[in-house]
Amino acid sequence: MHSLNGQQQTKPKIALKQAIVQKLAQMAAKISLRYNLNLNAFIEYYKSDLVKQAKKNNPDYSLVELSCRTGIDRRYLNHYLNLQQTSIKYPKSKLVLNEIKRFCNKNRTQHIQKYGPFQSFESICESVVPGALTPPSIAKELVRLGNLIDKGDKYQLAVFSYMPEDNSNEQQFRILTTELNRLTNTAIYNFEQSDHTNKQFQRNVFSTQINPQNFNLIKHECTQVLNDAKEKVENILLQYEENISPDTYPAFGASFFLFGYENHQDKGNTKA
Repeated sequence: MHSLNGQQQTKPKIALKQAIVQKLAQMAAKISLRYNLNLNAFIEYYKSDLVKQAKKNNPDYSLVELSCRTGIDRRYLNHYLNLQQTSIKYPKSKLVLNEIKRFCNKNRTQHIQKYGPFQSFESICESVVPGALTPPSIAKELVRLGNLIDKGDKYQLAVFSYMPEDNSNEQQFRILTTELNRLTNTAIYNFEQSDHTNKQFQRNVFSTQINPQNFNLIKHECTQVLNDAKEKVENILLQYEENISPDTYPAFGASFFLFGYENHQDKGNTKA
């Protein structure tokens, strides 16, 4: 009888694990199809990261223990431990635009001088991406994207929203994976914190009782609120920034995004 109870208790745990795997697979499938990812390459990198993360979490694990933990044949563990990871880098124009935004926020201005040894567009380019591209070529790209306006001897910061071009899968994928990684790290960190004062802010506010025909109006109102919150957070971060090169320290901040608007033309609802 005791053994039967144990089996009954195990079934919900197995079902939960299967549900988790299925959800992860669904997300991976969406991303894979959107960006035409190679299935075999995905599996290889997944195995590699699985082994590396297990080793990072348990540095004293032997190959046999790593094999048991990951389910990967120990004969292939060294291959996966040594598999080099490729990285998707920020476009250089994006890095420069970030620094221009910081400069404008700190100085409460929308303008920056084109040339000069200090606090100019030229000096920022030389500091952030030295020797990579010329300041005029970076400026030309930011003007083309609508982020800067040429004002003669100055540039005006027009719109601080670097969005990838429609045909740039690399830039789109970088933004997607950055957001997913940050959300994953925050959620796992919070799960592991017993002291609530150490948890990072993580909340979702939503409703399933709103007709999709109203989503556009709600999106507009919520975007205004989130833009205000974004500006406040930016100002707090700027107060603590040091006058050092970008990427000196790990990134710290907050993400803001709406979800569900992709259903605003839901065919299952009647339209007015």
